[in-house]
Amino acid sequence: MELRPAWIIDDSPLPDPRGLGQEAVEFIESLILPSGDPFLLIREQERIVRKVFGDVDPVTGRRKAQTVYLHLPSGSAKSTLAAACALLLLCHPSFRIQNSQLVIAAATREQARSTAFGIVEGFIRRRYPDEVDLAGKYRVVSNAVTQEIEHLASGSTLKVTSRSPSANEGQTLLFILAEETHAWTRQADRLWDVLLKAQAKITATTPLAMVATTAGQGVGGIGHRLYTISRDIASGKVVNPSWLPVIYEASADDDWRSPEVWKRVTFGLGKYKSLDVLRNLAMIAETSATARAEFLRYHLNSWLEGVTEPWIDAATYDDEDDEDAAAPFTLDDVAHLPCYIGLDASQTDDLTCVSAVFHDEETGCFYVVPTVWCPAESIQRRTTDDGQPYAEWAESGDLIATEGNSIDETVIEARIRELYDDDRLDIRRIGYDRYGVNRMMTRLHEDGLPVLDVPQRAWPMSPAAKFTERLILDGKLRHGGHPVLRWAFLNVPLPKPSPDGNIRLSKKDRSRKIDPAVATVIAIALCAVVDNEKTLNFEDLTGRPSAEA
Repeated sequence: MELRPAWIIDDSPLPDPRGLGQEAVEFIESLILPSGDPFLLIREQERIVRKVFGDVDPVTGRRKAQTVYLHLPSGSAKSTLAAACALLLLCHPSFRIQNSQLVIAAATREQARSTAFGIVEGFIRRRYPDEVDLAGKYRVVSNAVTQEIEHLASGSTLKVTSRSPSANEGQTLLFILAEETHAWTRQADRLWDVLLKAQAKITATTPLAMVATTAGQGVGGIGHRLYTISRDIASGKVVNPSWLPVIYEASADDDWRSPEVWKRVTFGLGKYKSLDVLRNLAMIAETSATARAEFLRYHLNSWLEGVTEPWIDAATYDDEDDEDAAAPFTLDDVAHLPCYIGLDASQTDDLTCVSAVFHDEETGCFYVVPTVWCPAESIQRRTTDDGQPYAEWAESGDLIATEGNSIDETVIEARIRELYDDDRLDIRRIGYDRYGVNRMMTRLHEDGLPVLDVPQRAWPMSPAAKFTERLILDGKLRHGGHPVLRWAFLNVPLPKPSPDGNIRLSKKDRSRKIDPAVATVIAIALCAVVDNEKTLNFEDLTGRPSAEA
């Protein structure tokens, strides 16, 4: 869906009943860039400025826009534009108010200081190169502890704010600039709400909150919340005239390799970003899944799924080039193949998964048939907290909702017995993470099922994880596009190898469920490490002698 604002794309006249849009443009274009050239706005920037500051009530002069969300890719000069708007509200007689407070917030104080605040300070110093003239108009404090600019004539101050929400209580804020909200931590979720509350005390004019950010990765934080709100307003799903979304991003159907797509997404291409450099980055992205993810996020401004530093990115998991990995298949299609079952169980908070993995020895492919459970009473909460369509998954059968607020162990046991008793299937081993299921697995063992405790330690999980990664990269993990399994793999953060080179699957954020991925790797461990070390060439990964050594 095209989300670029029509008022930017077309040549329709923008309302400016009091001439404030024109004043804002003239002020910003009087500023001097580090190159020594004036800040001449390109067409899209100029229309943004006119829309924000010129579209006012003709009688009261109050701005219609109270929140401006600039979702722009790297190389769009969004921080420069936002900094110019901050300075406009700090010092221009038509926009400032006496003794007002303006703040810049970012993921870290250093980031805020080095980007928007530093740009504002540079604008001022270049406008008044003589320190004596500067001292008569501004008080500038910029050191490791404090970053603050005071406009002496009005008594208004612009400062870099602390990340602590409590430190920002009790303020009265005319202007908020939130930079790169995609990188804000969960602590900053409340910071945004505290800053907005501080704007409610402004009565003399309309306060302004401006977000300037590129795309992020994953869901659940304030960055994704602001992005989602803005998308809903831009698409017309939600009506909010006070919120002005400016979203430039590639759509899922776009060819990320196309220069035409690059030009549409980055309106500063050629002035703020080199087309030749972008071509080179695209060529690198052709050969590296990590580089492709970075290209999509930073240059095409596509919000990516999963965690910030994923073990496996979406494009690689989906096998976009061949699409064989996501091709649908049925249990009947793979029933003749040797089968290994992995179990990762939970009580309440996590998902529970029994993953049946079928190994095709001729092709080297592994086919995954997961069964995933979730307590029915938590589905609505999980949908809200995790930002994922649990209810839709349950309706489609990709997720099974169990009664109550915890997973019933008998349901898991029944599924394992059902698979084992299926005469079509050749179940070789059933592996499990012992947490919480020892009694159930003991019953299965006593009944003759081939169960095996698979410890979540370097052996066998490290070689299994490395082999699983290789399977995904080669398009040989056939998952059929199962949405819950996909989400789980994208939630696994990039493992950090131990000094001896071992890796393990873990999660940094409890809302990022990885249980189906862990169950799948357990099943692969049974086949590829425990039973077939030598056959699958694992002597280079396990650190243990092979079966024939």
